[in-house]
Amino acid sequence: MFITYRRHEKRCVHRPKRRKHRHCHCPVWVDGYLEGVRIHKSLDTRDWTKAQRIVQEWEAKRERPAEPETVTILRACDVFLEDAAARNLREPTLYKYRLLFRRLQEFSKCKGIQFVRQLDLSAMRDFRASWPNRNIAARKKLEVAPKQQLLPPPRKPCTPKVFAII
Repeated sequence: MFITYRRHEKRCVHRPKRRKHRHCHCPVWVDGYLEGVRIHKSLDTRDWTKAQRIVQEWEAKRERPAEPETVTILRACDVFLEDAAARNLREPTLYKYRLLFRRLQEFSKCKGIQFVRQLDLSAMRDFRASWPNRNIAARKKLEVAPKQQLLPPPRKPCTPKVFAII
């Protein structure tokens, strides 16, 4: 059984009435169970009659709404690179994307992650921590700086008076 309701937008004057008010133009959502699986999603319509029809069809057919396509990490990377090339991004940018995606694919293979849905916040943090170069800017500054600036200033030798005190 499903409950159809309007999920009021922030600017809607009927928002304080919550799910009880149906006579506005906010998006229609559905909440309920079908074959033991909870469904809580937008019906992608603002028309109440159309929303009721969609829910009735689901209940009559006893079928769940279509699941979004499961996208592999490899496929997502390929599609992104194709789009980047179609946008005529410069070659250095495309190179950096290819490098990033190569590292992501290696990381996901090691961790047993195959689909984009499996990449949560902790997995992305682990991925970032696995990068070999931490702070490239700091390392470059050290390479460019003259060695004399990096060495501490020379110390003057102790005088016999100071040496005797020590």
